[in-house]
Amino acid sequence: MKHQYFCVYKLKKLLILSIAFLFAALLVANPELSVEACKNALFVCANTIIPSMFPFFVCSGLLISLGFAKYISKYLNPVMQPLFHVPGSGALALITGVLSGYPVGASAVADLRSRNLCTKEEGERMLAFCTNSGPLFILGAVGVGMFHSQKIGILLYISHVLAALLTGFLFRFYRHSKTTEQPAAKQISLASESISSCICGSIKNAVVNILSVCGFVVAFSVFIRVMTNGIFQDASLLSAGVGGFFEVTRGCLDASSLSASLSQRLLLCAAMMGFAGMCVHFQVIGIISKTDLSLRPYILGKIMCAALSVLILLLLLRFVPIDMQVFLQYYTDARFVPASIGQIVKLTLFYLGIAGISILILYFVTWIASKFDKSDESANKQ
Repeated sequence: MKHQYFCVYKLKKLLILSIAFLFAALLVANPELSVEACKNALFVCANTIIPSMFPFFVCSGLLISLGFAKYISKYLNPVMQPLFHVPGSGALALITGVLSGYPVGASAVADLRSRNLCTKEEGERMLAFCTNSGPLFILGAVGVGMFHSQKIGILLYISHVLAALLTGFLFRFYRHSKTTEQPAAKQISLASESISSCICGSIKNAVVNILSVCGFVVAFSVFIRVMTNGIFQDASLLSAGVGGFFEVTRGCLDASSLSASLSQRLLLCAAMMGFAGMCVHFQVIGIISKTDLSLRPYILGKIMCAALSVLILLLLLRFVPIDMQVFLQYYTDARFVPASIGQIVKLTLFYLGIAGISILILYFVTWIASKFDKSDESANKQ
């Protein structure tokens, strides 16, 4: 048995080495192509990824380190437990995952698990449906930037969020046991972790996470560009799907410029955003590598989310018809150019405002619930 596992390990290592040598050879053979792909990826990181994700990395880490997730867990358990069989603190991971971008939800889940605010099984359930694309990407980049239609962006975002929630509901049965005991949260004193250390630690972790995300985006963008050069000469659904399998931004951009029907291109984009792509999966691997969470339920959840996104979008397109004139008539440039920095800053502040309002609502709900609990305790004592 050990010899068999050793042979499989050697084969995997040999395969990775072969791909690495092939990638290096293509980089040497096409230096101009790789440099151009790297520049475009860095441009997307600076204008889209960092403004839309970095503030959420900081906010989610700060809320968890300051104990807010532990505080809301008691009062949101009646909502999160029946629906998803996860603790109430998982609401924070769900909100950040829906309002930010792919790896931010995984980062929140990893922080919850590292502080024993959830069990291993609960963390794996949350990974399956809390790692989603954010509205800045779907509404701004895909809807307005690629398809020139806000209506399309809204339909894609609705199908994406509903698919994530349905995936979470289906994953409520994953390794669920009614006798599962909640882990004891790590007790951290104020002397060992003050408010200033929480702020500094959250910012440092956010910097590390955003650098990791940008690094994967650049690496996969260059990899896809040099590996597919000369393979897919003609644009097709297959070529866009292959690109989206590795990197979702590249795949959605290719799909938006195809000559296929609008419904086919939208369904392909919904599937790619639901699956997230290998680039995002490697980002999640890097984030959860310091925890004991397994990657298998996450991958299964993303496959399920992709399928549900397509089904939900099919239903939405039947009831909400899209005008075919929204197709890019005059936008023939194949390179995606994000909006101006001013527009990106406004969108970032807008979605941060949504996140802040959501957190305030959670706070007031838990505050009101605590008041009712205190009144019930006083009534019982009397």
